[in-house]
Amino acid sequence: MKIFETQMKGLIEKLNHYEEDLEDAARVIAQSMVSDGRIFWHGEEEMAGIVSQACFGADKFKNSSVADDQTIFSPMDTLIIASPTLSVTQVKRLIEKASDASASVITIYSHHNDGQDGGDFSFCTGVKGGLVPMESGERIGTPHLLVALQLYYHLYFAVMEMLEEHEMLE
Repeated sequence: MKIFETQMKGLIEKLNHYEEDLEDAARVIAQSMVSDGRIFWHGEEEMAGIVSQACFGADKFKNSSVADDQTIFSPMDTLIIASPTLSVTQVKRLIEKASDASASVITIYSHHNDGQDGGDFSFCTGVKGGLVPMESGERIGTPHLLVALQLYYHLYFAVMEMLEEHEMLE
């Protein structure tokens, strides 16, 4: 567990270089929330846990919905995708569909496989594989969701702060 925690701290510290981009992405989300836009979430594999948090959790984004192939986007909407890779067919389709509708696209991913465009804002978790070496040589403890949730909370806290400031201005 100590090895895992040490490696996690390193991954989380690397997220600090996204600070400005996270603020800009949070601003886009907040703009959608205050301007009749909608917030859509899509998750692949274990990173689908972000969708549960964003739509149904204690710290959820209001008026969030799950995005699927039937979703119709508008220019006021924001789509947030969390996936270990952006090369998943459904991820590619959703990014293209949202981009074609001029909706904002934010991606949280672990690795690019094919140079796929990640949308307006892309955040890489840095998780390439297991963090803890075993005696057999295998590495276990691959925290795709855990690091993605750290990014989620960066966005969440920034958006909540922006919305609070917006309400104070009204």
